[in-house]
Amino acid sequence: MKRIDPWPLGLGLALLLFAAGVVGFAVFSSMQREDLVSGAYYDEEVRYQQQIDRERAVLESGAAPTVALDARRPVARVVFPAAAPRPEGGEIALYRPANAALDRTLPLRLDCARTQEIALAGLPSGLWRVRLRWQASGRDYAAEDVLVLP
Repeated sequence: MKRIDPWPLGLGLALLLFAAGVVGFAVFSSMQREDLVSGAYYDEEVRYQQQIDRERAVLESGAAPTVALDARRPVARVVFPAAAPRPEGGEIALYRPANAALDRTLPLRLDCARTQEIALAGLPSGLWRVRLRWQASGRDYAAEDVLVLP
């Protein structure tokens, strides 16, 4: 009795599995969403350029605000230097990169010492971005700082 060699059968099966994998991957890839691509890319580019202009205005003024944790209490202190134009309005956004549901926005309300305290009680520990946007002397400003809560 003649024995059948298994090599051609194995090679054919391997090629068939490879072709099925390529087709399966092509179908899977075509069904994925492309969230990083925006239909309104021009509008987003204009907004991004405006943000760059606001940050450049802070650099040109030479008086950037600082954000620091208070070691004794669960607060962050935003301090605007005396050399900076006094803000006429604005907001403070606490941005949590790991969980957008925790993001918070507060109005910018400085006291007479040009500081504002932000209560941090109840916020989870980890990385937070503090984004400041304000207006002063008819000009828009923006700054960003990082806080790591223990």
